[in-house]
Amino acid sequence: MEILITITQIISLALFVWAAIATSYMFMYSVFGLLYTERRKKVNIKESESPRIAVIIPAYKEDSVIVKTAESALRQSYPVGKYQVLVVADSLQRSTLYKLHNLPLNVLEVQFESSTKAKALNAALNYLPENFDMVVVLDSDNIIQTDFLTKMSDAFVQGHRAIQGHRTAKNSNTAYSLLDAISEEINNHIFCKGQQYLGMSSRLTGSGMGFEYQLFKQLMSEINAVGGFDKELELKLISSDAKIHYVPSAIIYDEKVSKSEVMVKQRSRWISSQFHYMKKYLPSGIVRLFKNQDVDYFNKSVQLAIPPRMFMVLIVFFGTLLSVASYSNAMMYAWLILFSIYILAFVIAFPRKFVGKQLFQLVIAIPNAFFKLVSSIPSMFHANKKFIHTPHES
Repeated sequence: MEILITITQIISLALFVWAAIATSYMFMYSVFGLLYTERRKKVNIKESESPRIAVIIPAYKEDSVIVKTAESALRQSYPVGKYQVLVVADSLQRSTLYKLHNLPLNVLEVQFESSTKAKALNAALNYLPENFDMVVVLDSDNIIQTDFLTKMSDAFVQGHRAIQGHRTAKNSNTAYSLLDAISEEINNHIFCKGQQYLGMSSRLTGSGMGFEYQLFKQLMSEINAVGGFDKELELKLISSDAKIHYVPSAIIYDEKVSKSEVMVKQRSRWISSQFHYMKKYLPSGIVRLFKNQDVDYFNKSVQLAIPPRMFMVLIVFFGTLLSVASYSNAMMYAWLILFSIYILAFVIAFPRKFVGKQLFQLVIAIPNAFFKLVSSIPSMFHANKKFIHTPHES
């Protein structure tokens, strides 16, 4: 019996150390996110000297949204002739292709045996001419503000080789889209603002991103990820000494999932890719920290080891149960204090614009979403082996 109690205590302690590191990480960056303010420098360059920008929009079976997205990308205050929009059309209907071909943009029709975003981007980069300075990547459902390219260009001219815009929700009309919208803004606060305040690279969100053209082309040629290509791109960028810069005033409106089953599939893909890249890059992150003092790379690799919120709740629950089973009141109270700090990190990062009547919708959505995600855990660890398409509606 004593041996069993000892084993239980060891497991509980190991889980506690992991959870404590994750909680400290989230809390620290959440607090520093409060201190972040955007400092925009005025850029004065001649129109003729503006960077040439290629805007790439991969579209896989996105007939319902791609035309609006393409039209949004064309309505820019950026100098005409200094940017070109390219839609990578994968499995689009003929009627959609007809509408796209009638817009002042380029359409690259592709067909892959197994479609992925990385394949679409590489196809686009191989298709485009080499005379671009910068590339911007959008998702097929993204709507960008008219000054988006201007603000991304300003950051590029100031010397930033990798730039992330501010992705925010364009819909929050259902409980699940509201939950998704709030999660996006919390991530912006912690993983963009907080990281940048302390001199670390911002996260990449997978869309609304801008890069030095040749650097992006070179790094993408090395990526053939099924899912979560942006996570691998983050580490490769930092390895190339390209710190990822966040521009909160460059707004991209992104469609949030409205149905629980879509959310489960999307989160399964994200969680699977996170654990995949954690195994791949965390060891090298530790080595680079001690060998090269590469704090930014180490920070990004540690980020991959932070348990997803659903897993964190499960870790706390099992840790508390193990503490009770091993008759350790001290550990039980330690778990409760740790979880309180973890929740406080999200309270600090919570977007104020969602404080109000909509919170009732959130309270209703969370338990249902949690249990559906928990029930899908067995399939999550295989989700990164095949492309999972998230359908969009508006």
